[in-house]
Amino acid sequence: MSTGLKITSLGELKKKAQGQMTEIPGWDDEPFIARLKRPSLLGLASKGKIPNSMLGSAQKVFSKGVSGDVDIKEVYSIARIIAEESLAEPTVEQIEEAGLELTDEQLMAIISYTQAGAKGLERFRPKQADSEDTESKQDVQGKAE
Repeated sequence: MSTGLKITSLGELKKKAQGQMTEIPGWDDEPFIARLKRPSLLGLASKGKIPNSMLGSAQKVFSKGVSGDVDIKEVYSIARIIAEESLAEPTVEQIEEAGLELTDEQLMAIISYTQAGAKGLERFRPKQADSEDTESKQDVQGKAE
């Protein structure tokens, strides 16, 4: 009895391990395309990347996003840790060497990505999605005429 399932190849796993090219908000009107990974809260905690004193706040940030009941300094520290673990290319260090600092919006987009993948970034791109829809409709209308 074959179920039609196929074991994921080692090559596919290695490709996934490199992260996914993703668009997040840029520093200006230009989008920022980066390769992002999705780290695990448990993995970060077990490696000591998130201090025990911040685990409660980190769990809230991972599960609910940023809320008013989390200390803003802890939120930044956690967001920074998540960004450092998530940004595969360019790295946070490379961005800073270029003279830039990740914006609050970028940090929140990275956190959203770590929780929901590319779907988690949809709320950061409402204007772009609207303009793409409009362009598609214009193309279709132009071809129909």
